[in-house]
Amino acid sequence: MLSEANILSCMRSFRRDTGRSFSEGARLLWLALSARGYDRKAVAQMVGVSAPVLHHWLYGTRRPSWPARMVLRRKLRIPLQAWDQPPTEEFVLPAAAADRPTGTDG
Repeated sequence: MLSEANILSCMRSFRRDTGRSFSEGARLLWLALSARGYDRKAVAQMVGVSAPVLHHWLYGTRRPSWPARMVLRRKLRIPLQAWDQPPTEEFVLPAAAADRPTGTDG
């Protein structure tokens, strides 16, 4: 039987698309994870949700509740309204970025 960690590892490795609710908040959450070196499970525990719920927020298939947004604002400085706004900059999911060519053929 797969553990939650194994399932999340697979999701982390293969998901290349975002959901309809991908927002500036989701983009900022990705950036916060990267900049601070946090893993998803630690952030989920910090916010008081399960790792799969955090996964939904990261990929834009769901948005956090207002109480969760308040914790994310306090802990990671993600503005409350960011979850309701489209991304302000292009963002490529890590698995999709791995598919992009790194140089030019010449």
